[in-house]
Amino acid sequence: MLMDFLGIGSRDEHLEFPVWDSDRQRLAAIPEKSLLRSGQFVCLHPGASVCERRWPAENFAAVVQALVARGMNVVLTGTAAEAELTQRVARQAGVPCIGLAGRTDLGMLAAILGEARLLVCNDTGVSHLAAALKVPSVVISTGNNPERWAPGNQQLHRVLCQETGVAPVAVVNAADELLRSDRVREVTVPDHTAMAVFGHNERGFVASKVEADRHCLAASK
Repeated sequence: MLMDFLGIGSRDEHLEFPVWDSDRQRLAAIPEKSLLRSGQFVCLHPGASVCERRWPAENFAAVVQALVARGMNVVLTGTAAEAELTQRVARQAGVPCIGLAGRTDLGMLAAILGEARLLVCNDTGVSHLAAALKVPSVVISTGNNPERWAPGNQQLHRVLCQETGVAPVAVVNAADELLRSDRVREVTVPDHTAMAVFGHNERGFVASKVEADRHCLAASK
């Protein structure tokens, strides 16, 4: 409706986020990227805009251990301000994983997510990015009204929320379900002509969600 109000035609109600070649090139310049094969790793994003919305680091560490035990590579993502948090998750997990917190901009984050088999995250901006990229995700919601912010595709995304808190085993079970799925993700080849009109607006919308989390994080410190 907003696009119609602005006089800009919309194709559908799904989020999109174009990933440019320059995003992939900058990502490829990170040495650890060569260790990752598309579709053979999981991204974990333990940060969130405010501390109250963060699932405990030790819980993320337990999920990292379970995923590595299943033969998956794990990539920890986040902002520069969340680097200490991702390092704590890695230390507590005690298994090999790749830390990219503070080493990617938004386009590079989208590029790495686009190659991931799965995302595990808090209910925060990166979950909208996964939805736009059609990357399966397990979202841990510690806030109220999770339905309002949940991704629309309930087959591709699992949102977990419990009044008593979400247990690591529940996240691992949801991840297992998505990892076992034979569902083929839809791959959309960007129409760069159309993106000249729509791309920046769509990318900007998702970016605003992620940037809002960053500003809230800074304000909470």
